[in-house]
Amino acid sequence: MPVSFRPSLSRGLCLGLLALLATLPALAQTPVTLQLRWLHQFQFAGYYAALHKGFYQEAGLDVTLKEGGPGISPLDEVLAGRAQFGIANAGLVNAFLNGKPVLMLAPIFQHSPSVLLVRGRKADTPADLAGAGPVLLLGNDEDVELKAMFVNEGIPLERVQFVTEGRHLDDLVQGRVVALNAYLSNEPFLLQQQGIPHRVLRPQTYGMDFYSDVLFSTRDMERQSPETVAAFRQASLRGWEYALANPEEIIELILRRYNSQGKSREHLAFEAKVLKELITPELVQIGHSNPGRWQHIADTFARFGMNPDARDLDGFFYTPDRPRDYGWLKGLAVLLGLGALLLAFRSLVLTKANRRLTQEIEARTAAQLALEAAHHKLARFAGIIDEHVMITRTDREGRIVEVTRAFCRQTGFEPAQLIGQPLLQLFDKKVLGSNKLPETLQAGQFWQGEIKTIRRDGSYFWADVSISPVKDDDGSLVEMTAFHVDATARKTIEQLSRLDGLTGLLNRRTFLAEAARILQTSPSPWVCAAMIDADFFKRINDTWGHLTGDRALQGIAREITALQQECGALTGRFGGEEFVILFSAQNILEPLPLLESFMERIRALRIPSQEGEISLTVSIGLEGLPTRGAVLEELLNRADQALYQAKYQGRDRICLGQTLTTFRTTSDRA
Repeated sequence: MPVSFRPSLSRGLCLGLLALLATLPALAQTPVTLQLRWLHQFQFAGYYAALHKGFYQEAGLDVTLKEGGPGISPLDEVLAGRAQFGIANAGLVNAFLNGKPVLMLAPIFQHSPSVLLVRGRKADTPADLAGAGPVLLLGNDEDVELKAMFVNEGIPLERVQFVTEGRHLDDLVQGRVVALNAYLSNEPFLLQQQGIPHRVLRPQTYGMDFYSDVLFSTRDMERQSPETVAAFRQASLRGWEYALANPEEIIELILRRYNSQGKSREHLAFEAKVLKELITPELVQIGHSNPGRWQHIADTFARFGMNPDARDLDGFFYTPDRPRDYGWLKGLAVLLGLGALLLAFRSLVLTKANRRLTQEIEARTAAQLALEAAHHKLARFAGIIDEHVMITRTDREGRIVEVTRAFCRQTGFEPAQLIGQPLLQLFDKKVLGSNKLPETLQAGQFWQGEIKTIRRDGSYFWADVSISPVKDDDGSLVEMTAFHVDATARKTIEQLSRLDGLTGLLNRRTFLAEAARILQTSPSPWVCAAMIDADFFKRINDTWGHLTGDRALQGIAREITALQQECGALTGRFGGEEFVILFSAQNILEPLPLLESFMERIRALRIPSQEGEISLTVSIGLEGLPTRGAVLEELLNRADQALYQAKYQGRDRICLGQTLTTFRTTSDRA
């Protein structure tokens, strides 16, 4: 008698099989933990979005977000196995170079939010903080880009009073510190709310452009579970795309579920706006990483003795292979196994497989449509970039192969006039000689700085330029891409703050700063200072008026500028009718004939006034010292004493200081 299944048994087995299928997605959920850098805020919006919009779940992940805070190190948490993923600053590369088995997955912030926050309006540059009072830092690797900002400006760190203990923002508000390490997206909002004037000094402005909020894991995690690492990274980046496109929705989510700091809606909105500008999703794909920039960051840490500078960074970077998700095949394998035992349910297994195949075809079609939409979106963004972003692309020899319309519009050149020309020909040659740009590019390294760029009509504009090398798999240079940002307005303001408004010479503060630098760096054996004073200047003002007096000062300044162009001296207006010139000389008597010729030109000047032309003379005190060991204050005081001797002896003459007098007497005897 043949064996047959009873209908009730068949129905029971079907229901059991369907129940098993229903549990498969739940069994596929892999639990992982992400350790945040700090307390909950919009800084982690992308991860909230990935969790609550179901992106992690769709990737087969059961994700726990661990809040950070004082004393919690994401690096320690991940290395200890208490979390599988973490968020770090650019110091992650320093940990790698010091032997930590970390794996950089994606830098979310293309530019670091770490800044120096200064109360008031007096500090315009890092140099203004030297000797100004305590500067509060955190005392860890987050301080490196801020300290490097001073080093890049030629300011010895020992001249800045760094402290690491304090009450943070309260210390700044109460005036106990002059500046502090702050987040661009946080503390400036609090000061604005209190109506406290402040300035922000950004390392990016001074050549320190670090990544921040870097998503990372470990090499062991990637080796043991590459699918989990790839899925977590992809779902997180998808979450960031959603959060930046829907900030109001994520702010509402933070207020409801994650507002452990009690931030207001306005504060979170301010944070969202600032962070989007740091992430720059319109210009750079979220998570984009440039090996050249990472090498520059690693070199900066090495300058502070924080890592060996000869380590290879290859093992630091994660290379996603973007594997397709074949997790459904596990379910199919279970069905096939059951089908081998339960041939009676063969049709059910085939039906289920066919349904999944249909879903796969539908998914492929949807993916194709999404890809086409992405191509259209990319083309639209490419058009926006071409129109509004100044970019040049060169071959490995530095010859231009592509330019954007924005760059052509700013320079006045047509694309055909630029293609094939060396990019360096567009830059001011004096600046090229001082910033090592040609050598850096020849070595295939990343370069960033400000430089004067020539227009077609011969005029110049200042630009912040970042040049990134593009290399092939063998590490050979293929091409270079340069981003140019017009900085003319900022440089104009900087120049105005450095110059005397009437004469166009350096003002007293800038002259003293530049003179101190020259004394430290000049290769010349002698340094000489000339103090110059207009004779009987008060009489000119009292007799012919201050307008005529101003014309007289401007006439003297023009001749001083001509002298500067002749010999390369440093010149400035010291105050009132007094001027100063600093010479670097091979011979201590070298400036004397230049000043005698200068006095003859002053005597020949004719200054217009309401009563006709007037003439004038100047008195000069000149002194020199050996450059090695010279003290600026002593040199200027001795030149000033010689100036008083010139006035005492009847004006319209040059008097020499003691050192110059001795050398001149010796020279005459010889």
